[in-house]
Amino acid sequence: MLVEYIGFAYRRDNLIPICPQRASGALWLWPPERKMTLEDIARIGVGGSVSMDGVSDFHSLEEATGMSVKQFYQTFVQPTNQTCLETPVDMWP
Repeated sequence: MLVEYIGFAYRRDNLIPICPQRASGALWLWPPERKMTLEDIARIGVGGSVSMDGVSDFHSLEEATGMSVKQFYQTFVQPTNQTCLETPVDMWP
C-alpha cells in the first residue's frame, strides 16, 4: 500500500507539522503477495511524487514520525481526529 498526502507544510522550530485532514490524498493498493519496494513503485510510475531520482529522500512513517502503522491507523480511523504528525526538519533535503 502507498498513501500519498499533498498539502501545505511549514516549519515550526525544528519540526514540520503535517496535518493529513488538511491535505489531499491518494491511495494505491496491490495484493499482499506482490512484494513492492519503493524502487518498484518508482519504476512503474505509481505515486505522483515518487521517482527513481528521489527514492532516497523517502522515509517510512515510523522513521519520519516515530508513529507505527498501527498507531497511525488507531489515530486517523476517527473521522473527527485533528491530530497532526510531526517530522524533524533535518530529516529532509
